[in-house]
Amino acid sequence: MTTPHRIRSSLLAVTLGGAALLASALALAAEPSAKDKTAMEAVFTRVDVNGDGKLSREEAERLPAIAAMFDKLDVDHDGQLTLAEFAVGYYSAP
Repeated sequence: MTTPHRIRSSLLAVTLGGAALLASALALAAEPSAKDKTAMEAVFTRVDVNGDGKLSREEAERLPAIAAMFDKLDVDHDGQLTLAEFAVGYYSAP
């Protein structure tokens, strides 16, 4: 293995290891309480006007912070936010 290749491999390992550690730390620190989860679900239900269990772009517009992140949150690109997709935005919105 050449030296530059070893350096790149080492940097990649450090970067990936650091990213995994950061993700784990953030997940532990960001674990919402049962009360917070209940509040988040209530907001989702209130905004889900048609009651289909998903938020359309139009429904999400009732929450400007979520609307601003809609495309980023819609990870499956189906034009709707599931409760799980919404939760990511809800807990990260200012």
